[in-house]
Amino acid sequence: MIAPSSYDKRTVAQTSQTLTLTQPVVDVRSFLIEHWFKSVCASWSAYDSASNPYRRLTSVLWNTSPPVFYALQSISSASLVEKLPAVMRETARMAPRLAAEAIKAELVSFFNGHCTVFPRGLLISLFCMSSSMCWMDARQLGHQYLRQARAVLQALNSWTLSQEDQELLDFFNGCLIYEEMLRSVVSDDETDSKNMLSWPDPPISTIQGTLVASTPHPWTGVSADVFRLFGKAIALCRRSRSRWRHNDGTTLRALQSAMKDIKEATRIEEALLAIDVPTDDDDHHHHYHNTHTQLTSSSLPNNSTAPNTTKDLRLATETYRLCSLLQLYESFPDLVAKRIPDLGLHRDAPIDPAIIWTKWVSPLALHVTEILDRIPASSLRCIQPLLCLCAGSGLRYWVWVRRNIIVVVVVVVVVVVVGV
Repeated sequence: MIAPSSYDKRTVAQTSQTLTLTQPVVDVRSFLIEHWFKSVCASWSAYDSASNPYRRLTSVLWNTSPPVFYALQSISSASLVEKLPAVMRETARMAPRLAAEAIKAELVSFFNGHCTVFPRGLLISLFCMSSSMCWMDARQLGHQYLRQARAVLQALNSWTLSQEDQELLDFFNGCLIYEEMLRSVVSDDETDSKNMLSWPDPPISTIQGTLVASTPHPWTGVSADVFRLFGKAIALCRRSRSRWRHNDGTTLRALQSAMKDIKEATRIEEALLAIDVPTDDDDHHHHYHNTHTQLTSSSLPNNSTAPNTTKDLRLATETYRLCSLLQLYESFPDLVAKRIPDLGLHRDAPIDPAIIWTKWVSPLALHVTEILDRIPASSLRCIQPLLCLCAGSGLRYWVWVRRNIIVVVVVVVVVVVVGV
């Protein structure tokens, strides 16, 4: 073996130093965790602050809980795969697998009775995975994670919890309502519809004329009660329409199912009408504003639009409530006939759809578009499209409507959708 010369030794040393200096110093896992806190958490929430439960809990659990550690990497890589495909493609493929393995181990421990504390990390990871699977593949709705979250939350309902853990349970139940509401809109899986409709209706005040106050959810910003009723209304309407679409004939069973749907629609309508969403001049506005202030009391440095956000969230809450009613009135016109008896309809006469739409449904849809127009495109943009679709479903025109009026209606919807 020939010994290297002094020149060779110097060359090797210089080359080694060059390679060391040019090697990347960023750890991908650390980068993804940092990206979660800097960007993903804020865009994933209707509004964000240091007191956002997801931000607060993950700041404590990311380096102690394997499910949280890998779930945050998964959701962060999914958010970056389109911007940095060469860097993130492999990571975005592997991260969900690692998260799934960590979650599976934790689920086994929980359901085998080995978990004696509130499973914060497990629930956080389940919701991170359930809501981010579609970011890489729109066909993936994260059912497997969401249904496990439902099972865990149902098991926790029988636990004796401290006040802090009970508040967390209420928070995660609100997250589950929101996620199941979204799937009631886009999923054709019957289980999703059944899960959404299985939620009990919010309590209605027993005092005549008293409305039930709506309280913003700390993650979605909209009342969980409103989301629950919106999801139930959508699921009920889709089920009713599907039943009539695939009905081979008028049978006693079909009629009984239709009557059951009408009764359920009536119950949901009454609950929606009993919810109080505050306006600027409403006394309840102060309660809503104070609740929002408590949720965002430790504001982030860039959170300079909290007052505007509070107003936008109130408008979004009211829009969800009205869109729920709009869907019910479109699918169950008997509800309209009951609300406006001066339509000129005889008790035993068939309901004229044209009158229902021109006197009630379309005006309500236009009212919804007016409210949406007051929400800036930069605010709550992640939830506006769904509301625009609901409002658009109530905008129709008849053969006698002039062309210029039709154009105005279409322009209104387009303006709201694109945020011009």
